[in-house]
Amino acid sequence: MGAADAEEAASGQTEPSLAAPADAAEVPEEAAPADAAEAPADTSPANAAEAPTEAAPAAAAEAPSVVADPVAAGAEVSNASGKAVAMANDNMQIYKEALLRIDAQLGNVPTVRMIADKLHIPPLAVAATGCTSLVAFCLWGFCGQLVSTMLGMILPAYESFKCVEAFSNISDPSEIYAKASSMQFWLIYWIVVAVFASCEYLLYWVLAWMPFYYPIKLVVLLWLWLPQTKGANYMYHWAVAPIVRRNRRHIDAALEESGRHIKQTVEGAVSNMGKVGLQASAGGLGQLSRTVSNVVPELGGIIVRRLVPGPKNDTKPDNSNSD
Repeated sequence: MGAADAEEAASGQTEPSLAAPADAAEVPEEAAPADAAEAPADTSPANAAEAPTEAAPAAAAEAPSVVADPVAAGAEVSNASGKAVAMANDNMQIYKEALLRIDAQLGNVPTVRMIADKLHIPPLAVAATGCTSLVAFCLWGFCGQLVSTMLGMILPAYESFKCVEAFSNISDPSEIYAKASSMQFWLIYWIVVAVFASCEYLLYWVLAWMPFYYPIKLVVLLWLWLPQTKGANYMYHWAVAPIVRRNRRHIDAALEESGRHIKQTVEGAVSNMGKVGLQASAGGLGQLSRTVSNVVPELGGIIVRRLVPGPKNDTKPDNSNSD
């Protein structure tokens, strides 16, 4: 037993001595060479040589691209401009086709076609001119007075003429009432238009500054006489007739007084002109008679002396004083 214990003790003493060097040897072999291998790997000449070789080809590859950029940019610009021109041509072709279709559609309108044939221009030009004139008329009153006169005065006057002619040439007695009613309407229209024109004349400088004055005026005139509306009847029975009926006596008295005053003024002016003329003629005749009376004797004496020679004087001059 004693010998066995001694051997185990010896073996226990010898085992630590063997394990400790192994651990000590393994630690430097695992850590130190690895660190030594890794640390120099970062700063080794091979890495130092590889870094420039990786950067140099990249820089060498980028440098030619910078030099070739203007050519590529010019090519891109030319391509872009070519695409833009092609797109513009396509758009122009689309617009041209659309205008041709619109022109063909406007050519189907009889009025536009007639004007285009008369002026030898496309129907689209007629429509564009009409639209431009309409916009100018609405915004700035372009040709407003002319259009208002044409549609508010001349055309109704022609319709009134036809009404009078139809009434004077009635062949069927049953048409008398219809013709008389038409004539009454046109009389009412001209009464309303006269009132409208008088108000317009008095307030022209106020109405001229009103926006869209001429379009409103044209619409009102058309509303007054168009057969579909006949607004003159409404205006006459609603405003004109009641006011005139209430003030009829005053209006008649004013007109009579004005007529008498105008008559007296004209008669006085005519009488004064006659008096001045008579006085001027009387004065002229007197002066003429005096001039003739003064001139005729002289002319008579000259004529007599020329026609009748005077007596000859045979007496010699007295030369006694010459000595």
